[in-house]
Amino acid sequence: MGLEKLVEEVRRRGQDEARAASALAKGEADDITKKGEAQGEAVIKEAQAKGAEAAKAHKAEVISRARSQGKRILADAKKQAIERHLEAVWERILEMRQKEEYLSLMRHLAEDAVAEAGKGFRLCSRKEDAKLFGRYKPETGLDSAGGFVVEDAKGRLRIDCTLEALFEEKKGDLTGLLYRRLFGERR
Repeated sequence: MGLEKLVEEVRRRGQDEARAASALAKGEADDITKKGEAQGEAVIKEAQAKGAEAAKAHKAEVISRARSQGKRILADAKKQAIERHLEAVWERILEMRQKEEYLSLMRHLAEDAVAEAGKGFRLCSRKEDAKLFGRYKPETGLDSAGGFVVEDAKGRLRIDCTLEALFEEKKGDLTGLLYRRLFGERR
């Protein structure tokens, strides 16, 4: 019986050691599982934070693009409004060609231009405006909506008083005035 007791004692110790090793392994497995779950939660939180950051950055980018597009659309609309008003001003200028203000302005400008050009000048005008400048013996055939061009005798000085040139010269001032009047802003 001594041998049976010894075998029984070895078996019992083996079972106790197996239970202890199993309990230790289960504890270690539980610790590893808890650490894994904690790391998983951390990874999930980090991914959520990065996702939220990415979503926030995307939202900011979309808003920025929308604002830029809105500004472009508004700027284009303002530009079109200004262009329409400038066209209306041009039409009014063309209508003025039959009025005394136009006749008086052209005579006054011609006097100044001829004085500037000196002797031997050449004045060119539209056929329709030739009578305004009759005393200067204008050459006709100027391709213009109105006004005239004076050149000195040597062709070095050219004074362009066509309606187109006068309008272009004042276009910047007109544009600024229209921006202030229409939109309350300087341009």
